[in-house]
Amino acid sequence: MEGLQYAFHLFHSGGLVMYPLLALSIFTLAIAIERFGYYRVNRKGSKQFCTGISQAARNQQWDAAGQLCRKFPTAISRIVASGLSHGGDMKGMKIAFHEQMSVEAVGFKRYLDYLSAIVTISPLLGLLGTVTYIHSALFSVAAYTVIL
Repeated sequence: MEGLQYAFHLFHSGGLVMYPLLALSIFTLAIAIERFGYYRVNRKGSKQFCTGISQAARNQQWDAAGQLCRKFPTAISRIVASGLSHGGDMKGMKIAFHEQMSVEAVGFKRYLDYLSAIVTISPLLGLLGTVTYIHSALFSVAAYTVIL
């Protein structure tokens, strides 16, 4: 219990700048949890899927490859499925792969701009807190010496 009180004391002595830092920390944690879940879902069964697709492509079993894409609903399976939808047309498959990869990349990059902004802002807020504390300490010392 004493450690928690000490943590609250430190937080309070940090001044007003600690509140935005706390909010940014909570926001960062929420993004990390959401991204972990998203990446985990899109990774689920990827080893089995890649092995199965590789074997199906080697044996030119396109129906089996399509079934694998439906069995594993991940980003990579959606990319492969979009290419398979163009049959044997290599140019069409490449274009479909590229288009679907662009669509899936948006999902993988979601919220990363927010993290980049937080990484930039947090040290500046810390510096602001330090400067504010030093300024208030110097002001207190100056006021004390004027009184004496």
